[in-house]
Amino acid sequence: MRAINYLKLDIRIMRGTLKYLVLVPLVFIFLTLKDSSAMGLGYLFFFLIIIAATPFTVESNEKCDKMYYMLPSKISSMVLGRFLYLISTILIVWIIDGSVMMYLYNTNTLSALEAIAICLSGAVATIVCFCQYPIYYKFGIEKGKILSALLYTVPAFIIFALPSVLSSSSILTPQFLDRVLALTMSNKISLSLLVVVIISIIGIVSYLFSCSICQRKEI
Repeated sequence: MRAINYLKLDIRIMRGTLKYLVLVPLVFIFLTLKDSSAMGLGYLFFFLIIIAATPFTVESNEKCDKMYYMLPSKISSMVLGRFLYLISTILIVWIIDGSVMMYLYNTNTLSALEAIAICLSGAVATIVCFCQYPIYYKFGIEKGKILSALLYTVPAFIIFALPSVLSSSSILTPQFLDRVLALTMSNKISLSLLVVVIISIIGIVSYLFSCSICQRKEI
């Protein structure tokens, strides 16, 4: 599959940048062990939005964006290769975050409300990642620095703070939080499936928009 070749090309180009990202799990572990489990789990989703833009950033810095269009393949394969990178990153972060969250929840270190807030953060972060890809394809990192900064920096900080904000009873009334908790726990399977469907639809639409943008560039 030619999309895999584009994925390998992205990883090869990002190789120098990716090796520095090993520090991220260390920060995550540090925050989690310091009784800041919600902040630590939120940090990984903060990281997800930042790392999602890495292929575009490296591509711009290395001045190799034209090389992608020169390779003998369909535009859809090129775009799919980059979306495979995004999907892989999303899955890795969700698996790590979900595993730690389940462990902390089962050991009563993490409350149900905090777990819901973290899942909400993850869903929002995933949607933001998919939404920003067509815009990066349209404007690029270099030409739209202000726009790209708004795309991932502002939402990333919101995602980072969301678990702490939503789990704080001083910001939202306890009665409201109890209702949200009861509603969510009684419909957790249905809500989870609904979120997956929404994210999938957004991902497909984002992919189709990205293909359309790249085809216009080629013309």
